Amino acid sequence: MKLNYYNLLILVFFLSGCLKFKDKPQSYGITLIELELSSEALGQLNSSIATKNPSPGTVKINGREFRANLAYAGKSTLYNFKKQYQIEFKNGQKYQSRSSYRLNALGADYSGVRAKIGFYVYEKAGLPSSKVEHAAVYLNGTYQGLYALIEYVDNEFVSVRGEMVDTMYKATLGNATFGKEQLRDIKNGFKIKQGPKQAVDLTRLIELLNSPRDSESEQKIAELLDVEQYFKYMVASIYLHNWDAFKNNFFLYRSHEVNKFRFIPWDLDHLFEREEGMEYKPNETIWADWTLANWVFANEAYRSRYLEVFRQFIKETLPTDTFVTYVNGEFDTILEAYNHDRVLTANNRTLSGQRDMLIAAIKEWHAAIEADLEELIGSK
Repeated sequence: MKLNYYNLLILVFFLSGCLKFKDKPQSYGITLIELELSSEALGQLNSSIATKNPSPGTVKINGREFRANLAYAGKSTLYNFKKQYQIEFKNGQKYQSRSSYRLNALGADYSGVRAKIGFYVYEKAGLPSSKVEHAAVYLNGTYQGLYALIEYVDNEFVSVRGEMVDTMYKATLGNATFGKEQLRDIKNGFKIKQGPKQAVDLTRLIELLNSPRDSESEQKIAELLDVEQYFKYMVASIYLHNWDAFKNNFFLYRSHEVNKFRFIPWDLDHLFEREEGMEYKPNETIWADWTLANWVFANEAYRSRYLEVFRQFIKETLPTDTFVTYVNGEFDTILEAYNHDRVLTANNRTLSGQRDMLIAAIKEWHAAIEADLEELIGSK
């Protein structure tokens, strides 16, 4: 039977309603990541959201194909429409010398740049910091939005930097206070990533921090904790107004090469946040109220050294104007991918609006820090 013109039109309309057309993957000028999962594997992921069970799939990064296990990741964002993923490459495959990555959906960061600029600041401060790439992500051909591809922290993270891990802990639950209450159950604030389940070295550090202070205890703590590296961690955290860095979202590790505890930053979605109407009080910007900070800064020599490290960082290493220029460059980089992201642009959000808010927050916070540093260092 011949199809006449009208029958052909009806057939075309019918097929267009029944078929799903995939987006043609576009990089939007950043890293292009294509996730491919069978319907069965995707079903397994969606039926085990809470347990985060992995499913096999394919990951293409800028056209290079990897076999991988993928699992949903995160905690507070786990049930968001826009999922984030933990990626573990298989068969010894690696991207940029790494076999594991976190694909962050930016569910808590509507600016899209906080992770990238945050790890950049920690790296400038001299800390081991995750490499980050902005990424346009597709799932089975459909654009999911703008993501951050973040190098995951594990043994491999340390080994590619020329060290071998002895023990490693992850601060969790917002309870990593180093307070004496943690001696009852170390796992109430720290997850043991590597090392004995008794966490002997971390327990010893907490015991010393909560014991009567004398020259002997100070010496023992200095043998356990890289105090100079801790100054840098504090400086970068406060420079970024990263309030989530003190009792949560960091890794603590000791290596064969440096047998002292050192910090690795993690999860930087909440930088430069400020409650509406909040005012900065003089001499309160550059300190943190937790057991470890209180112990360190009770030592006058440590306190003076910390202030000098902070002054040098904000005045010489990364002045505010230089940082703002860098941040603006990151906003420019993600513009097109951001504008095509249905989640980030929901509720009439715009990248220009996010840019204006973040830059204003940076300038205001840094002005308060510099005023406090001037008063404290100038009074000596």
